[in-house]
Amino acid sequence: MLAVAIVAIIAAGMLTRQSVMIRTVEAEQSRIQNSAALMAGLDKPDSGRV
Repeated sequence: MLAVAIVAIIAAGMLTRQSVMIRTVEAEQSRIQNSAALMAGLDKPDSGRV
């Protein structure tokens, strides 16, 4: 019974760590995409106005 409890605690910890890592990766991807979109908007040439 103690072994089952220990395994459950370890599994819960692993799931929590995985969830944190997923959120971290998603946040980093979002930051990079937003940065790329901002740079693309800043790099647009003038629309032919004189």
